[in-house]
Amino acid sequence: RIGRIFLLALGAVEVLIAVWVLSGQWPGTCAVAQTVLLIGLNANGLLWARQIIHDPAGMVVKNAAFLVLAWVVGAQR
Repeated sequence: RIGRIFLLALGAVEVLIAVWVLSGQWPGTCAVAQTVLLIGLNANGLLWARQIIHDPAGMVVKNAAFLVLAWVVGAQR
């Protein structure tokens, strides 16, 4: 029950961040928010659910590449 509520809230937060990215407002702050959220999710996933993550190292590499793109966009203004 808590897992379902958490996933719904997380989905809502991710949609809000997507709207924020598309709005183009405060891109640096948006990159910080994305970084904090992604590092938190990755850390907790690796800590609590590593055994069910198919490719933990690949997950970290892909998310690091995503954050590089977020920071490139965040630094453009």
